[in-house]
Amino acid sequence: MKASQERTLLGPTCSLMPIPRIRLLVAAFMLLTNQAISQSKSAPKQPRLGVRSVKLLEQGGLQFKDLNRNGQLDKYEDWRLSAQERSRDLLAKMSIQQKVGFMLISTTRMKNDQSFGTAQAKEPITSDFNEEDLVASQNMFTRKPLPTPIMNAAGTTKAVTQYHLRHFILRANVTARTTAEWANKLQALCESDGLGIPAIIASNPRNHITGAAAIGTSVGKTVFSAWPGELGLSAMRDLTLVREFADIARQEWSAVGLRKGYMYMADLATEPRWQRIEGTFGEDAQWAGQMMTEIVYGFQGKTLGPSSVAVTTKHFPGGGSGQGGQDPHFDWGKKEVFPGGRFANNLIPFKAAIKAGTSAIMPYYS
Repeated sequence: MKASQERTLLGPTCSLMPIPRIRLLVAAFMLLTNQAISQSKSAPKQPRLGVRSVKLLEQGGLQFKDLNRNGQLDKYEDWRLSAQERSRDLLAKMSIQQKVGFMLISTTRMKNDQSFGTAQAKEPITSDFNEEDLVASQNMFTRKPLPTPIMNAAGTTKAVTQYHLRHFILRANVTARTTAEWANKLQALCESDGLGIPAIIASNPRNHITGAAAIGTSVGKTVFSAWPGELGLSAMRDLTLVREFADIARQEWSAVGLRKGYMYMADLATEPRWQRIEGTFGEDAQWAGQMMTEIVYGFQGKTLGPSSVAVTTKHFPGGGSGQGGQDPHFDWGKKEVFPGGRFANNLIPFKAAIKAGTSAIMPYYS
């Protein structure tokens, strides 16, 4: 093409550049960019690894935790591999006792924490372990005697090293620093034991102003950001703000080591006598489904990852329909009824949560 025939894409005040030369530069830029992207995908990025008791292994200029202290890199220790491949390798190494412990979740307590207990602590709750077993002889809801006493919480060290527990529910309402320090101590204990499997610490909601805070439902207002209760969130009619709430709460939870939430309720408020309506998003199934979608995305992201707080949606297939408004935590509230053929309607919010990728579903006891 002759110079006189060359057109330019730049304004009259800019330097003129022939189109063929522009195309050549753009092509070269795209080639270099694609090469950089390809290299970034193939070259693993070293994550920051914190260790307390195990050593770091070095391989190919990268570092890995030697969690089982055998001096070699096992697949489950290799953060470059997929979660599925690492899990399969870990399961193959676990004993029956370790697998049983991993399938359970139990309350855990900080020092001087009297959750589930009747006595009042004389000293403030601290970030140290509570090494006392908490054994119950009666049902915590009905107050009826149990046929066999049960352990509601084991001493922390015993729970980790003897019972192989790795899933815990934290009930205490303390400062962020106390929670973080305690969580770090718990993870250090888990790292030092057996295969070095870390703990997953769960909690009920901690970001809501509510008059119904109780063990098993909500911790209520804490040092975290304070928001309306679930019914209040729904009443805002602002899905963007709901996503923002969940994302803010996620950051607060993960900062102190809480990585799983027993929340939120996809139940519909269909029975006005039910005591837990405040924890629902209302009676509109389609709207509740949209609320659940934003909640899951805000806490977990579009996929579960290192920055997620895993959500456990409850109470499948819908706890708001208990006969007479009774609740299945009590032995007189065991029947769920769905008048008018509305069973499928109760499933809509749960389907939305599943589609959004909720990590778990909690069934009710009816």
